[in-house]
Amino acid sequence: MALTKVNHQLIQGEGTGPFVLVITGQSNAVGVNNGGSNPSNSFVYTWDAVTSAWVSGGRYDALPWTRSTPDGNEGNNNFGLAAAHYIQEKTQRPVYVVFDAVSGRSITEWMGSGTSSTRYASLKTKVQAALSNLGKTEIDALVWAQGEEDFPQTFAWYLSNIETLDAQFKAETWVSEFTPFCIMGMSPLHDRYQVSAALRHFSNKSNGRWRYLSTRALRTEFQEAGSGDYTHWLGASLYEGGYNIIGPAIVNNERYANEDNDGLFWNRSAGNASISDPTVVASFSSLASWESRTGGVSLTEQFSGNGATVDFTMIYRGTTISSVTVGGVEQTDPTDYSVSGQVITFVSAPASGTNNIVVTYGAAVNGPATTGSLAWGFACYPDGNYTFVGGYNCWTDNLANYTILYGRELEATDIGDYGAAFGFQNKLNNTYGFAAGRGHVIADDYGAAVGSFSEYATGQTDDVIFQVGNGTSSVRSNAFAVRDSGVLEAKDLPTYANNSSAVSGGMSVGQIYKTATGELRIVI
Repeated sequence: MALTKVNHQLIQGEGTGPFVLVITGQSNAVGVNNGGSNPSNSFVYTWDAVTSAWVSGGRYDALPWTRSTPDGNEGNNNFGLAAAHYIQEKTQRPVYVVFDAVSGRSITEWMGSGTSSTRYASLKTKVQAALSNLGKTEIDALVWAQGEEDFPQTFAWYLSNIETLDAQFKAETWVSEFTPFCIMGMSPLHDRYQVSAALRHFSNKSNGRWRYLSTRALRTEFQEAGSGDYTHWLGASLYEGGYNIIGPAIVNNERYANEDNDGLFWNRSAGNASISDPTVVASFSSLASWESRTGGVSLTEQFSGNGATVDFTMIYRGTTISSVTVGGVEQTDPTDYSVSGQVITFVSAPASGTNNIVVTYGAAVNGPATTGSLAWGFACYPDGNYTFVGGYNCWTDNLANYTILYGRELEATDIGDYGAAFGFQNKLNNTYGFAAGRGHVIADDYGAAVGSFSEYATGQTDDVIFQVGNGTSSVRSNAFAVRDSGVLEAKDLPTYANNSSAVSGGMSVGQIYKTATGELRIVI
């Protein structure tokens, strides 16, 4: 049988000789759930670091798996053990598993060779002892299952660390030129984080030795029951992941199942990362910046205002920030800077306080520091509690609270609380209003207007609840309106006395007409 160089490490000696498989990482490398397949095989061995001996049988409910981590996993199922069963059955070689994993550990605990790194040192000691016992010099494959603990980190941060780890492994005498490394994917909960993307990028696009193995077929407690743990695979899925995913990838030297996520914004949230969930897809922290994630204390923004003077105010948890960095130079008074293309970074936020945050930036941004407010752009005035203002010449006049304005020349008065306006030249002059489009003025409570220049711009005796504007800046008009009393108003409808005259006049079933008194009717 002719062997290719690429497969030599996997099936050397046509299925003879010991095969050493190493698994390391955090909780899903440990395996935190029991259940699932648990076969016995006298040709599957596990290194017992306590007794410095190999134990045969390959069962997760026997030593050394029943030991506590990092020498066992309390008798739960395990990716590596399941993969060993597959490899042994398909190659007929005795398979030896070296295990070292602990839940809730950052990748940084593997940084540094020798004794300078807690987890790496422990793993290296076990591998060297296990190989020496076998009279073997190299491992045959390694499984890496880690990343959940580092979920708040950036793509670049995690990519840099796993590249460092890769270099450490390749420098070891017990890793050959062709040793395959398997990266296990994380649960769908982690699609929203940058670490998941970094794992895929590292193995799919920047490194030929590591292969990313999709875990989409595996199940968590949350996926099975609709509640509970959404991070850790169930016992049956741990075995399935090792036997049906890791084992075949190693034996057949495959790189496959390189999944992509659903394009979610990276947002720090809880529960299923569903693309239909607006708190995941369009939450404030994901829209503002990664730095504004929960727990963040910095805000970075790029300005290129052709030398315009820019005012800055930041209040974090009730305390004014008194220092910013402009163009790499720290300034102690964060107001009135003339900048062009400079990066301005707020620094030195306090660690505790009243949990208020007010941020304003942009030219001519004004307004008192109020609770939970944010403004940006040119001539924006965020003077309302929990108010968001963005765009050009937008303002909340005399404390309009709980209000959103986004666009140009938008205004909310002091009685425009709990309102929202988007677009151009819209005004909120009463409570619980909404306007989208151009030129609307909401004057009655609970009013809403869409379109352009809706007809009613002052308070009405019979409140106007909804308007579809089709007017212009000189002539306001509605195509349709609804009043609080239930009266419907529609313009340019034909007038008929009744259904019979409407039908004889050429109208069809379902069309609306009005009577001489203005009552709306429908042809049936």
